[in-house]
Amino acid sequence: MKLRKKALITIGGAIAVIIAFGPILSLFLGTQQISMERQGNSGINPLFLISVVSLVFGAAIMLFLEKAILSRLAKLSTSVSSISSTGDLSSRLSMTGKDELSSLADEINGMLTRLEQAQSELKSLNEKLRVSGRLIRHDVRNKMSAITINVYLAKQKLPPDHEVLKHLSEIESSVWRAVEI
Repeated sequence: MKLRKKALITIGGAIAVIIAFGPILSLFLGTQQISMERQGNSGINPLFLISVVSLVFGAAIMLFLEKAILSRLAKLSTSVSSISSTGDLSSRLSMTGKDELSSLADEINGMLTRLEQAQSELKSLNEKLRVSGRLIRHDVRNKMSAITINVYLAKQKLPPDHEVLKHLSEIESSVWRAVEI
């Protein structure tokens, strides 16, 4: 890792030198070329040589960036998009190395693990809630049945014109409405 950072710093420094001193160097080499032509010396134009070396060096840097960063970033993006489209929280990203992209992949994997655990816990809680709902409905219906039976018995003991019968009928219809819920 330290060698890689030093290499990147060295490459970056060389680029900075070429960018900063390139025009000055080409001006200097251009004046040298003129004086060499006056003396009758012919050879390779140093400005042309610097241009070729700069182009080769730039191409090498682009290839390095493509291999080291851009292709890995595209792979990470594709993997995250795949997980997003399938919704498969059990999938994990595979990124080798000890750099920022590898750390990002590890963090995403940790987040996927936590989401998967939360989803599992939510399913478990929903199942418990369904079971509790069934038990509560059963218990409420049992209690309502007891009320209905007692209302029926009270109606049987009262004479047909008793004023309480109207209230008992209202209780009975309310119980049936509650049971339907």
